[in-house]
Amino acid sequence: MSHKYKLLEQDKVIPATFDKIFKSIWQDERNKNLLSYMISFITKLNKKELYNNMVFKNTELPKTNFKEKGMITDLLITSLKTLFNLEMNKNPDKGRIKKNNGYAHKLAIETSKTNGKYNKLIQINFNASVNFDNELSSEYMMRSRDRKTCADENYIIHHISMVKIVYKYYNNNRLNKFEKAIVMMYTDDKKVLEELSKGDEDLMKLKETIEEKSRDDEIIGLYNEKEMQDYVNQINLEDSHEEGYKIGKEAGKKEGLKEGKENALIETAKRFLNLGISVKDIAKGTGLTEKEINNLSKSL
Repeated sequence: MSHKYKLLEQDKVIPATFDKIFKSIWQDERNKNLLSYMISFITKLNKKELYNNMVFKNTELPKTNFKEKGMITDLLITSLKTLFNLEMNKNPDKGRIKKNNGYAHKLAIETSKTNGKYNKLIQINFNASVNFDNELSSEYMMRSRDRKTCADENYIIHHISMVKIVYKYYNNNRLNKFEKAIVMMYTDDKKVLEELSKGDEDLMKLKETIEEKSRDDEIIGLYNEKEMQDYVNQINLEDSHEEGYKIGKEAGKKEGLKEGKENALIETAKRFLNLGISVKDIAKGTGLTEKEINNLSKSL
């Protein structure tokens, strides 16, 4: 394996909280039975009927006009005259939740135009960081303030708190099959996949596909780039504030933030050089030039 993919260690996988893995494992035919079970567990719909009628749809939502920005969901499935939109929310970003709500509203409008082809929209949000109501799973509908009346029973959003289920696992609580699958989606540890999948055919197939997709060079490259950019953004935010505060006391906050950000980028680039990531990818992730990064490499 080239240096470009050195971040993925032998005992690790790319977690299914990464959207490319999330999409690819659930669109894999081997996991159709488990996906039907997961949706059935959440919605209480018949698993066998879900399985027999399940069809994957184009995840790019129709535009209402030429200038409208395109909206692409994670997974869009039809079954039992119902449109299911499944979303993975990795980071605790309120903007992401708002975007999910935007998908749901858009899909609700599209559903109403199908002349009875679909009579219900169910959105399922798998939240890797965000909690709602301190519950493992919570259901939302368009209800009155006193919650006594519902405006539309055919528009439902489910929020699944992955972190609470993972917390159950690490506190040695007994997990059901649904909860095991959630932890398997969340983890990057092969040992956890092995432990939780043991003795269950569906979960063993999930383990197999996660490990298989984690060896895909294209997915690894996208994952490394995304992780690197997230890391750079976080480091930039923390370091630029810290350095900006110190320098800003003497030279003004604006100049301090700029210098702090530059220092943060340099330190981040050094860390990635030590990890063996290519100069080209580091340049893409940090905004530094390849010449600047090569000069840093010589100083290490």
